[in-house]
Amino acid sequence: MPAKSRTRQRKTPRIQKENAFHQRLGGLTYSQACALLGDDGAQLLRHGDQAFDIDLDRDVYLGGDLLRVRIEDERLTNKLAIVTLTQQSARRRQLQTNCDQCDVPCVHLGAALHYLLDSK
Repeated sequence: MPAKSRTRQRKTPRIQKENAFHQRLGGLTYSQACALLGDDGAQLLRHGDQAFDIDLDRDVYLGGDLLRVRIEDERLTNKLAIVTLTQQSARRRQLQTNCDQCDVPCVHLGAALHYLLDSK
């Protein structure tokens, strides 16, 4: 009696689809960062870089569709600003920026975006 041949089904490796938000952050250019900050974008990026030190382990969280950066600022009452970047669901490539201490684009947002650009 001939031996049965066994055919093993090969498992195809799963290709992990990279998070679209992470791709968007990775593709962010200096010009786009300036545009996110408005007319004073270049100045806010420059001042943010000079004014604050951001430590990756202590201050930065990246997970899912959220980038959160803690920025210690002695001028603030609670000495801390939290900057968040998320992706707007309605517009695929549009980033939403927010600083919990400021109502308009600010040096805290500039610091977070400058850190992101430098980290790439």
